[in-house]
Amino acid sequence: MHDRAELDAFLTELSLTGPVEPFLVFADWLQGRGDPWGELIAVQCHDDAAHRHALMLAGHGLLAQVADRLCPHDALVGIAWQRGFVGTIAFSDSRGTDWLGDELARLLALPAAALVAEVSFTGAHLDDDDVRALLRSRRLLARVPRLGLAHNWFSPPTVAALAHAFPNANLADQRTSSPDDLDRVVLQRSWRGDD
Repeated sequence: MHDRAELDAFLTELSLTGPVEPFLVFADWLQGRGDPWGELIAVQCHDDAAHRHALMLAGHGLLAQVADRLCPHDALVGIAWQRGFVGTIAFSDSRGTDWLGDELARLLALPAAALVAEVSFTGAHLDDDDVRALLRSRRLLARVPRLGLAHNWFSPPTVAALAHAFPNANLADQRTSSPDDLDRVVLQRSWRGDD
């Protein structure tokens, strides 16, 4: 494993929407230390159209080899990779409030998840208690540009707590379960911060 301070020096130069060259510099540094993560980054950053199919297959093989080491995760969590980093974390359900908060914090603390562009809980059957667990990870979530909370039911006070915790969040598109039920609302669209 690498010293976090060494990694941070590279990670501050990387952006999933920015130029690819800093990723290749980081990949070379990792490969020079015998870390297969560097090869995964190099393969996923390669943009030669003539070799794209072969590289895609090689990338899948590399991903299968190193993904569990870089980002071990529960079966209820989907991971999408981009440029050798976790680009999206998607929770399909929850094993309970404590698990949700702990798993999210653990995943977001991993070096391979330093550039996460989206965390999605869309349709994950979250409720007010789960949001309290998410709010415990507020500092880590604040760096994630897109958070999906659509199709989960929350009470109006919980929606207000989310709006207070994340002032740039789009929480306006909501509906109740019925015209007579004002106790619960569902977020209709993804919640986007800083978009």
